Order: sequence, then C-alpha cells, then structure tokens
Amino acid sequence: MDISQNNFPEILKLVKLHEEWMDETVNLIASENRLSPAVNEVLKSDFGNRVAEGWFIKY
Repeated sequence: MDISQNNFPEILKLVKLHEEWMDETVNLIASENRLSPAVNEVLKSDFGNRVAEGWFIKY
C-alpha cells in the first residue's frame, strides 16, 4: 500500500472501524485484564499466597 496523504481518509476509516470493533468485543489479553475489587482483595490476602500440591486427602 502506498502510504501518502491520499490514503489518509482510508486509514482514518480503518482506525475508526477498529475502535468500533474494540468497543463491541471483550478484550481477553491476559496482561490487560482487570480484576474485580473482590478478587484483588483475596489475592492480597494470605489466601492468595497459598500453593497446593497434589490431592488433598483428609486422614
């Protein structure tokens, strides 16, 4: 594609279409996900630092 001022309206149209698409979709890129306040509180607590290995078996 020849990038010049002649293509600016087409590029602007594509950018606007992309913005509309982003407004109508759910962005699932993990690095950009926002957690709910409740989940943030749990992860900041002791519970967020616990690690389980194997199966829990009550003896």
